[in-house]
Amino acid sequence: QYAGQDLLRARGLHGVTGILFWLHFLEMCRVNTTLGPLIVLMMRMLTDIGYFFIITAVFMIAFGSAFICAFQPISDPPYMCNGGDLHQHKFHSYEECISQGCKG
Repeated sequence: QYAGQDLLRARGLHGVTGILFWLHFLEMCRVNTTLGPLIVLMMRMLTDIGYFFIITAVFMIAFGSAFICAFQPISDPPYMCNGGDLHQHKFHSYEECISQGCKG
């Protein structure tokens, strides 16, 4: 333990309590004829923004993966002749493997 650990927990609990207070306050304001429709509109907008972020994250992950696959330098591994059955040494190029009479 360190000296400010209790204070850190208290601040975290205070932040969660503040968020819950404002959510409860907004729920009570929905009864008001002026603020009610605005709060409902705001909640629907937050739902739409959440959907937007989910869709954006899916596309960012997809395109990020595609760019990594497209532009990552791939070093060719050493080729083994016929899976290593015919010759027991590895070739450094596919042409060298073919010149030895290998099929793959």
